[in-house]
Amino acid sequence: MKVTKILLMIACGMGLTNVNAENVQQTVQKDNLEMFIVNIWVNGLDYKTEAIHFSDGGQRYIECEALSRIGIHIERIPRHLVKKEFCLLNQPGVTVEDDYSLQAIKINFPVNYFEDTHYELEVENPEKANFGGFVNYSLFYNKDDAEQEFNTFSEIGIFKDYWLLKNAFLYRNEPEDIEEGFLRVNTTLDVEFPKIFSRLTLGDTTSPYSSLNNSFRFGGLSFGTNYTNRPDFVYWNAPTLNGSASVPSTIDLYINGVRLYRDSVTPGNYNLPAGAMLNQAGDAQIVVEDILGNRSVQSFPVYINSRLLKPKLNEYNISLGKLRYNYDYVDDDYREFFTKLFYRRGITWRIQT
Repeated sequence: MKVTKILLMIACGMGLTNVNAENVQQTVQKDNLEMFIVNIWVNGLDYKTEAIHFSDGGQRYIECEALSRIGIHIERIPRHLVKKEFCLLNQPGVTVEDDYSLQAIKINFPVNYFEDTHYELEVENPEKANFGGFVNYSLFYNKDDAEQEFNTFSEIGIFKDYWLLKNAFLYRNEPEDIEEGFLRVNTTLDVEFPKIFSRLTLGDTTSPYSSLNNSFRFGGLSFGTNYTNRPDFVYWNAPTLNGSASVPSTIDLYINGVRLYRDSVTPGNYNLPAGAMLNQAGDAQIVVEDILGNRSVQSFPVYINSRLLKPKLNEYNISLGKLRYNYDYVDDDYREFFTKLFYRRGITWRIQT
């Protein structure tokens, strides 16, 4: 019995030793993967980027950092179970080819594997102005056998930060019966609110023009948007160019045969604002030419007008005060009290209220 127990213990020990040896051998094989340094080509283009590449269990892996530098969205690609810094190339739609003459690996990625590119026009708030002032003036002099006439129009203003206070005066040396010789034309305080594209005006001003009624002069208060004073802000239905590219490409926009816009994009989906220079109607063409010389053309009609607001954008103004009469004859003819509200909103790229 003792001899039998000893033999069984020896056999079990040998079995455990064999199992442990196999596990150690598998671990050593995984840690000693055969790795190569290769040059990366993506979608037929040499990116002049080197990376470490290896195969494991019939699956091919490459450094994730190198793919990220090229513009690949590496978060969409699985990683190696042990070496987390390597990405799996065996993915749906991805093809891999070895070029031993160039010591390169040529990978074809679908567009959805690239980082999306969104170009936004930067709208920066104007810097606050230092304290200062100005004087504008114009002179008129006329002399003939009958009379001698001298007129002058002057404007004096001071400003700081986002406010401006100005006064305008008119002087006539020979006023008519109902005219004043020295006339205050207007007194105005403007306060800008650049973050909300709005302005508050106190004093003498004019109401906003609309297609329903004309503008008129009044003395009082006016508050509303002032998009037209911000040339870096596109508030109308300027087109946005959407598409995708598998290699770096150049995009041209033509309207009525004239090129009005050009930009370059990296591989992936892109979204390009066409900018503030477009404000017309006609036949448009988008020409996309990639770095390999392939070209595609899309044609469509467009109607771009600054009176059409961008979707979900509001334009408004509220004015109240007293109507001003005979502002070029007397400086204090304020009469009826009034209130005016103006509002419109962009619904879609074609409809507004």
